[in-house]
Amino acid sequence: MIYLLHLPPPLNGSTIVGNTIEKKLNNFPNEQSLFINILLSSDNKQIGYFHFQKILKVLKIFSKLIYSLFKCKSKQIYFAFSISGKAVYKDIFLLAILKLFKFKILFHFHNKLAFSKKSLLVYFLKVLFRNTSAIFLSKSLLQDSKHFGFRQTYICANGIDVNYVIKESYISKLDSHNDKRIIKVLVCSNLFKFKGILDLFEIVGSINNIGKFKYIIKVIGDNGDLSFSDMNLVAHKLNCESHIEFLGPLYQNDKYDIFSDSDIFLHPTYDDCFPLVLIEAFYFGLPVISTNVGSIPEIVENGINGYSVEPGQIRLLVEKLILLFENPLLRINISNSNLVKYKNYTQIKFIQSLKDIINNEIKG
Repeated sequence: MIYLLHLPPPLNGSTIVGNTIEKKLNNFPNEQSLFINILLSSDNKQIGYFHFQKILKVLKIFSKLIYSLFKCKSKQIYFAFSISGKAVYKDIFLLAILKLFKFKILFHFHNKLAFSKKSLLVYFLKVLFRNTSAIFLSKSLLQDSKHFGFRQTYICANGIDVNYVIKESYISKLDSHNDKRIIKVLVCSNLFKFKGILDLFEIVGSINNIGKFKYIIKVIGDNGDLSFSDMNLVAHKLNCESHIEFLGPLYQNDKYDIFSDSDIFLHPTYDDCFPLVLIEAFYFGLPVISTNVGSIPEIVENGINGYSVEPGQIRLLVEKLILLFENPLLRINISNSNLVKYKNYTQIKFIQSLKDIINNEIKG
């Protein structure tokens, strides 16, 4: 089987999943499996922008694909196809080659349809997607499949493996009788405007206007179209440094130390499919406050695992934060629910589900 996928760098949801697939399916379904990285951006700043080196990468991917098509005896293709953004045009080019060679294609969509359903591009994709199969991350994202008429569709939720030993349980670190305790809110996202990063300053201002709460928002994330150094300067100018801090990129245990020390997880995104950071938050038993985009309403059940609101609704985000600030017992109940919820999104379950889907495609 030939796997066309996204591999790091940069590190994001799609490349994390791609890296997992390369490691766990290295000899699956047979030893002739080949892996080709089709990602053009080598860092977050390149995403969505034209660079000359991307042309060279496309030519390299093209030549490697042609070589692999002749070398690999299998006629099965796994394709992490980008259905939004400029990357769709590169993937259409690769797909046209695969259709020419009459390979059996299994798509795995890590983003959602971002084009008008009546556009010429969508009509063109309908033709290219004919007689192929597709994997979607959730039931809500499966709705995109209605426009394309896939031969077969599957749902496969992402899963992760958090290699971290939690030293202190959520309830033991929570002392509801200590008025001096600062509530720690965590945001973990690369710094893009569409992730709601700029909304954090408005959230801080709104909370401070309502009352004197003892809290701090810590932001983990690499530079995107915003930089963590600039964001810290903004915090300084707005005189809110005591309530918001941008830590920059952290990985593995350095990142998980912050997760383990936090009380609430905040993800005010405007555009997401299946944020793996929410699953990481579940692992640490953190109540989640996010927006109802992509698969998030299926991951976060209001009042059970946390809360999701319309994107950009600062008032509602603040309302939910204050609700959790003032109700430690509610935080404990949600924390217990999330520790259980995490078990639905383990790496083992994800890989087994993906293997079952591939086996079904091979038999079909």
